[in-house]
Amino acid sequence: MRPGLWEITVSNQAAGAEERRTIVSRYCFSATDISDVARTLPRQREPGMKCENRDVKPQAGKASWQIACSSADGSLAGPAEVTFAATSYAGKAELERRKKGAKAEKVSSVLSGKWIEAACK
Repeated sequence: MRPGLWEITVSNQAAGAEERRTIVSRYCFSATDISDVARTLPRQREPGMKCENRDVKPQAGKASWQIACSSADGSLAGPAEVTFAATSYAGKAELERRKKGAKAEKVSSVLSGKWIEAACK
């Protein structure tokens, strides 16, 4: 990956749902960030939940990890992976959402990132 300004897209869709929820954000990654793959991985953002990436396993041009989100009402968790290139990355996550008193549901995430420019504003 190149240091600089990146646009990160996380798009979630629950099993059986027609709508897809997409969050697009921009991050500035320094050379130090790029040297630690855990700092460059997309973060899951769920309203009312605290999310973190755990058990990050970098490989040549790839990374895998576990997404773990929790709140008083439930959780969202599962494996994720991305494949990196110099100016982009693509990946996916297969998550399971559990709400208190409800049946667990599958949530698929599509993860992507693209390099915008070297200068961060």
